[in-house]
Amino acid sequence: MLSLSKCLFLVWYFSSLKVFAVQPSITMSLKDDKENTVNVKVQAVGCFGDAHSPRALRNMYFNARGFYAPDGSKTTDVIKACAENAYERGYKVVFGIQYYGECWSDDVAEGRYNMYGVSSSCEHGVGKGWANMVYRITVIPKSPVEGCNINGKEYSKEAEMMIPNDWSSNVYDSKCMKCICSGGQAMDCQVQMFCETGYEGLCSRWRNATGECCPVCDCYHEGKPMEVGSTWVVREGPRCSECTCGANNIAKCTNQQGCICTDGYDAIPVPGKCCPECVPKKSTTTTSPPPETIPTTKERPPPTFPIFV
Repeated sequence: MLSLSKCLFLVWYFSSLKVFAVQPSITMSLKDDKENTVNVKVQAVGCFGDAHSPRALRNMYFNARGFYAPDGSKTTDVIKACAENAYERGYKVVFGIQYYGECWSDDVAEGRYNMYGVSSSCEHGVGKGWANMVYRITVIPKSPVEGCNINGKEYSKEAEMMIPNDWSSNVYDSKCMKCICSGGQAMDCQVQMFCETGYEGLCSRWRNATGECCPVCDCYHEGKPMEVGSTWVVREGPRCSECTCGANNIAKCTNQQGCICTDGYDAIPVPGKCCPECVPKKSTTTTSPPPETIPTTKERPPPTFPIFV
């Protein structure tokens, strides 16, 4: 006959098998903290106990209890929600699910999740009270690259590509290159044309745009992004360009010339414009009053004598 301890062990063992059988490994795509997409496998490790203090996994980083269904039909949704949020927050190895949907992890989860030993308080792939159903995240290595992703655009193997050169050291040396996609890289590149970037106008910051072969002017000025429709001025020595932010955050900048007021006019600066407003100068000389004219004295006849009788 089996002893009581062996019977209890078998009960726990087969209940654990039931737990594991409910949820096989899941393959999914996740975003990391830098918004990079990675393919991962999420696999159950086991059911492990927890306590009020100290907690086995100390950080509850997300609550996915709203996804849970009592019959276990939506356990996959709970696991995926916990995995996605774990990876975004930098918990890229181990996480636990407790109380039917609370997502728990730790910066050192690998060394803490088993501190209270195994537990039988899990069902349908999630932990119940004071128990974590623990899962491990494993990154799936990428398969060998066949196509190319250049400047944000996908190209198939052996496809012809029109792509920008490396102009980071000098935008005025930018060129449009004709290349072939081979082994995930641009190969057999030849100059297709010179971009003549910057000759039409100055720009605060140049960048490559998806699908564009030559650099474009970014809607950016004096350390901050500019809104669509806004205008600004870029000056460099005697040169001056007026810029307007357009669609796709691409600015159009145009050189302005002949911005000199002729003699007799004052130059009044205009915000957002290279050329000043020319207004007539105000006269600074004072006009002398006309000389006073004294009328000529008429000659009067001499008096008649005697005056008195």
